[in-house]
Amino acid sequence: MDVHARLIVGGIVALILDAALGNGQSGTPFVTALWIIPHYIPALAVAVRRLHDLDRTGWWVLIGIIPLGVLVLLVFYCQPSTPGVNRFGTGRAGKGAQSPVQARQQANAG
Repeated sequence: MDVHARLIVGGIVALILDAALGNGQSGTPFVTALWIIPHYIPALAVAVRRLHDLDRTGWWVLIGIIPLGVLVLLVFYCQPSTPGVNRFGTGRAGKGAQSPVQARQQANAG
């Protein structure tokens, strides 16, 4: 199982455990909170890193709070990285790595 599947399955199992223990109705869903907290911070760090690769500030993550903001973030995440150096340092594309779009174009050309 890959990382994403483990996160989703683990979250579902935590919700089921909270429901079985009755934690959700009477107070804080304790098991779910224990599952979400250690996974949220790395996910937030990856989102900010991706925005920095696009030469955007990490504060753009907060646009996800508004309903259509998630779509804006999705568009940002699908864009290729800024080539070379930007104001946050050398991006992934500047280290010799290719964006997924560039890699697919090169594979189709060759």
